[in-house]
Order: sequence, then C-alpha cells, then structure tokens
Amino acid sequence: MDLNFLMEYKSWPRWKVLQGELIRSHLKDYKNSYRSLSFYDLVEVAVDDKEMPLLFEEASTGYSFFAVFSNRNLTRRMSIQNSWENVSVSNFEGSELLTTKTIMLGELIHDLKNRSEAAAIKINPIKTVSPSGDEFYLAEEFVFAPIFDKFTSKLMVTDPDEAKALLAVNPEDEERFGIEFVFYMITNKDLPIERDEREPLLQEKIKELAFMAPRIPMKRGSGTFFCVLLNLENEMEENAFIRTYKTFDPYADVLFVNSSLEIRTGDLIKVPYNGEKIDTIFLPMIEWQRNNAFEAQLNY
Repeated sequence: MDLNFLMEYKSWPRWKVLQGELIRSHLKDYKNSYRSLSFYDLVEVAVDDKEMPLLFEEASTGYSFFAVFSNRNLTRRMSIQNSWENVSVSNFEGSELLTTKTIMLGELIHDLKNRSEAAAIKINPIKTVSPSGDEFYLAEEFVFAPIFDKFTSKLMVTDPDEAKALLAVNPEDEERFGIEFVFYMITNKDLPIERDEREPLLQEKIKELAFMAPRIPMKRGSGTFFCVLLNLENEMEENAFIRTYKTFDPYADVLFVNSSLEIRTGDLIKVPYNGEKIDTIFLPMIEWQRNNAFEAQLNY
C-alpha cells in the first residue's frame, strides 16, 4: 500500500485527499462491490434519527462527506476501525449495521444541492486507521452533488461567486428545451500572473477537473452537458484543459466554452452555433450530442 498519502495529505486540497482515499489507489487489484451506478440507480444512504442524510466528519483531514452503499450489509465496515493491515488484504471487519434509507442516487444529489460547496458522497466507505493512528474513511468511489446557485438558478461544481456570466442563460429557456447543465468555471481568480508560478497551479486544476468530471451524476434531458467555462484569456492555457473526459452517466457529454465564446468538444472540434438567440445555441448542442451518441453506437 502507498503510505506517501498518509505523510502528505494534510497539505492537499479536498479533491486530492479524496483521490488518495480511493481504495484502488492503494489496492490495485481491488474490485468494487457494485457493477455500475447511475443517476437513476437506487442506493442506501446513511441517515440520522430524523431520516436525513448523515454527515460524517473526518477529523484527520477536516473534510466531511455523506455515505451511500450499494448493499446495506456493507455498512458494517463503518462500525469499527479496520486496521491498515486488514485493508491491505481486503479483510474488512464490522458487525453493526448503520441506519439507512433507500433512495435514488439522483434524488440524493438533488437534496444536497443547497449546500455551500459541492457535497462529497463516498460510495461504500470503510472506516480505517493508519499506522500513525489517523482515522480515514476509504471508499470504493466518490460522487459530488453540484451546488444550486440561487442568483443564476444554475447547477455548479465550482465557486458560485464566479457564476455571473451564467445570467445570460435563462432558466425558463432551459426548461423549455428540457436541457440539463452542470457548470464548472475556470478563471484567473486566485491564479498568479507570473508564468513559473502559474503553470504548476494550472496543471493541478487540470488534474482536479479530470477527477471531478467523471463523478457528477446528471439528470437525463433532451441534452445533458457538463459544461466547462474557460476564461483565462489565454488560448494555449485554455486549450490545455480541453480533452476527452469521461462522464458519470453515459448520456452526458463534456463541452467547453472558451473566452472567445467558442463551443468546443474534447477533441477541440467547434460546435457551430448562432449566438443571436438561445434557440440557435441550444439546438446545435443537442444535435451534436445526438450525432455523437449515434456514432458511438455504430463504433461499438
């Protein structure tokens, strides 16, 4: 098992700590307890005595999370601390069952949307104690519940303070088209001007996006898009973010809007549109997604 994680994690941002808490980050041959999950699958969520989703506080990292299970029996692994040695040989212990409630994963995502940041949800977590005595909750996988920004009426993963540009997209038009978006903003906020300081931080942001994009469950609509808005005012820097990322749900796609207001796919291909009205923006996106899905079926 990789113990570097245990020595370094206290200086890491949340996404990187969570990445380090993936069981397969330490056990390369570990197989998840479920075949697959989607927005519409039923899960068991750990709840309190009022049947509200239970928030777990991880003292060692300072981060919190919610817990869902693909099988209620797996909650036993949260009842005692499993030693690092037991985890290394997949010998998980536990006896007591947590109180859970059956819920569609997408409904849980919806219920958590009013939090101040995208809520982390651990799938099939395991209470673990490290050799140094720190308690962790390793997990088979993670998903995140986007924030609902009341100012713009948009679902977002990143800081809603950067969302003002989204006011141009009328929620009534989204509803009229039945189109579904989750937005991810990448801007110059908190980035230094000096290139030698800037480049390492941009590389970290690319890694963060690659970790987050495949872990955002999304409702199926006439079009379903994880939309990355790039406003770095530097074409080369923006293009570094544009690549093919997996999505949690197979019907969702990642699209990018750069500072020149071009819509691009992960292959850097432009999605042509007419910006005079919202209809001639949404329709080309939906048509592109339909064609993309059709081509994927042909190549399957």
